[in-house]
Amino acid sequence: MKLFLSIFAAGLFLTVVTDCRADTGNDFLRKCSVIEKYYSGNAEKGTYDEIVNFAWCTGWVDGFISGTHAEASAAGRCQLDTEKVEVGQTVRIILKYVRERPEAAHKEMQILAQSALAKALPCGTP
Repeated sequence: MKLFLSIFAAGLFLTVVTDCRADTGNDFLRKCSVIEKYYSGNAEKGTYDEIVNFAWCTGWVDGFISGTHAEASAAGRCQLDTEKVEVGQTVRIILKYVRERPEAAHKEMQILAQSALAKALPCGTP
């Protein structure tokens, strides 16, 4: 019985972890479009999956921005000026960029996010 529960738990964990990735712009669109619902005032009608996607998406973008800043700082390059931009606004910037380029939505999300933010936000401190 313990073996069965261990295998079941591992399978469940892998399913959740695999589902939490956004490898491409298409994945990001599927998960993060829910942000617009929340920012349009319809938050109280969210399903469990929408709430999970909202949390995942804001976490992904916040982590991406932190990583981008750390990498730019270590390399002595200009950092994106995201100081006064809320995470939800940043998500919407990226969503808009991917939607306007459906031919590129299959590309890696990190590349698309970097391009979207570099285009929309001025360069801050070096």
